[in-house]
Amino acid sequence: THTHTHTHTHTHKAKGMGLDLEAVARKNLADEDVVGSFGRACYIDSSFPVILYLAYQHANDLESGLIANANSGGENCHRYSSLSCE
Repeated sequence: THTHTHTHTHTHKAKGMGLDLEAVARKNLADEDVVGSFGRACYIDSSFPVILYLAYQHANDLESGLIANANSGGENCHRYSSLSCE
């Protein structure tokens, strides 16, 4: 399905960066905590893993992903523009 394809793509990109999205999601942490662990700054090494995580975690509900991004603070405007392109 369309969602499955996006989830697989996000997982593949993340694993290429040494990030296991499935393992992070299994921890059942609040999105804000996960974002904080990666960093809220605009630097790509912080923001790109956050984008991948939010896209993976909210693959079935774009609106909830965008809300989670906004509530996580930091440089959320640029993350929003990337997430909303899904």
